[in-house]
Amino acid sequence: MKWAHAGLALVATVAVGACQTDPNAARPVAGGVAAAGSVAAAPQGFQCPPAGTRITFGTGVRVHRGSDPSDPFVCLATGANGRDERFLGNLVLLPTSDDVAHRRALAQLLPPTPGKTVDFTYASVNAQGATFTSRWTYRVAGSRTMTIAGADREVFLIERDMQNPNWTGYFATWTFYYDPASRSILGGDIRVLRGEDRSTNWRASGVELPRGT
Repeated sequence: MKWAHAGLALVATVAVGACQTDPNAARPVAGGVAAAGSVAAAPQGFQCPPAGTRITFGTGVRVHRGSDPSDPFVCLATGANGRDERFLGNLVLLPTSDDVAHRRALAQLLPPTPGKTVDFTYASVNAQGATFTSRWTYRVAGSRTMTIAGADREVFLIERDMQNPNWTGYFATWTFYYDPASRSILGGDIRVLRGEDRSTNWRASGVELPRGT
């Protein structure tokens, strides 16, 4: 599973090292790829960051390019490395094997308001026939003030728990900082409860909105 905004390095990832889907786990058992026409549209009220929004991180700048014209729940961006990026709900880096499962969950969570919670289980089977199961919970845990480049910004705290018993009981929680003014993720903190993860906390150091927004 690849996660956006866990730092530009993933991101070009938001990839969580120890939490990446097993490379051999390719066939979904539940919550995986849906039949054509069954994918949820963007939830009412959801919007990607305005085209031209620039988020500065320690490793570079991400430039948002608005939403995918053919899928308004997918946000487009150019990463610090110059590569094109696609984020489901501006949170999950695409492509990913559990796209549909996360799409359904994020459609219930976004746009964020305190108290929203959604969870699901995703399972896949690798070439050797072993089943890999992961349990996910998203919740909007409240709000707080962040100071970025000398300016205070009110952000929502979006928490994401991920548990995977196949990875020696791996269990970690990410807290992402969603800024409704720029419709962008401006930081992330990880707390590992079981297992190992090389991901680190990160913060944006600058936010620049296009003129007229």
